[in-house]
Amino acid sequence: MQRQTRRGLTLVELLVVIAIIVVLIALLMPAVQGAREAARRVQCGNNLKQYGVATAHFESSRGYLPPARVLDPVTRKDDFSATWIVFLLPFIELRAEAELWDMSRPYYNQSLAARTAHGPLFFCPSRRGPMVSMQGDSLNPQAAPSANVPGTLGDYAGVCGDFGGVTLLPQRRPCCYGFEGTLGEPNASKGVIVTARGVGGRGADKLRGVLTIAHIKDGTSNTLMIGEKHVNPDGFGHRFLNGIAYNDGAIMNGDHNSYYAPAGPGFGLARGPHEPAGVHRFGSSHPGVCQFVFADGSVHAFPVTISETVLQQLANRDDGMPRGSVDY
Repeated sequence: MQRQTRRGLTLVELLVVIAIIVVLIALLMPAVQGAREAARRVQCGNNLKQYGVATAHFESSRGYLPPARVLDPVTRKDDFSATWIVFLLPFIELRAEAELWDMSRPYYNQSLAARTAHGPLFFCPSRRGPMVSMQGDSLNPQAAPSANVPGTLGDYAGVCGDFGGVTLLPQRRPCCYGFEGTLGEPNASKGVIVTARGVGGRGADKLRGVLTIAHIKDGTSNTLMIGEKHVNPDGFGHRFLNGIAYNDGAIMNGDHNSYYAPAGPGFGLARGPHEPAGVHRFGSSHPGVCQFVFADGSVHAFPVTISETVLQQLANRDDGMPRGSVDY
């Protein structure tokens, strides 16, 4: 009886097979990465959608839109109070975290647990996971990291309007620096998430917003409310690093301006994650687009090349130029 021998692969044949596998992997990797990024972008859009739903519930419950922050009603200066995201905590399934906050105290006097509380809606999955600030959350934002009072970061910012028509007057600062949005004042911010003035005292019942849905004259479906803010990854967790302003501070710190931004002439969308910081504006970690939730709760992705004039019209709640009249 003859024994049959089985011929194995030669070295050349093995190398050819390996080469084919490597080529196939190289061809498939971009598709896999693209699918993953698409899934992350959908999740990011869902985060914004949940903010839209929470804001609607907040306005229905409280009778006003969440303010960017609240100024002292007497001095009309910063009182370093909670920001819009603190007001929304009970409406994004973070009621226990909201109860950690003492609304009669400024950010710097909150407990570490209160300042570092966060939820799944705080961060864009394409950019990063949960992080806390490492520098800049102090009375002097350029102080050394040792002076930092850490707080959770965040990847979303309220839209305070554009920068047009706002002047530097005594105790009045432009919207991206927390200019109060009191109705009727000629330089008031024209966005949806604006700084408001308290009604006396620091209690939770005294810290109120000034806007309601009725003040969005251009229509809720035509007005931006919250969007992805530009954060350069080179400066994660820093307001200043090596002399460069990155403005990535605690999103719940009303002292500084890491929680809202303008959109319009001079404040266009960042074209990419590593575009220089320094200017407070919107931008994402998604290739070519930046997402916003409108005041009606709908989420839209805009190309980063969108006209700054169109952004201005979308950011202003009552300029009489709703987005339906322009092509973006």
